[in-house]
Amino acid sequence: MSKLFMIIHSPYERKEVETLCSLVKSGDGILFIKNGVFINKYPNFPGNLDISNIKVFGLKEDIDARGVKDWKYDLVDYEGFAGLISEYDKVIS
Repeated sequence: MSKLFMIIHSPYERKEVETLCSLVKSGDGILFIKNGVFINKYPNFPGNLDISNIKVFGLKEDIDARGVKDWKYDLVDYEGFAGLISEYDKVIS
């Protein structure tokens, strides 16, 4: 069963990323939205997590609104966001 993990908090505010890294499995996805898009410069992500079989996304509107530069992962807009929700078996936020 594939899961989409949605992270909304900055990795500098909460330690969700460390918990996420212990839960995510091959075939899962991670979507960073709101202040979660600050993951781009967070030194502990992906850490030891092998993301070669994990899709990592950021919501373009949130990235633009927060002035995040040089986004490292895939981008989705609101329409793509809706598509991701229907693509995965379970959504966890």
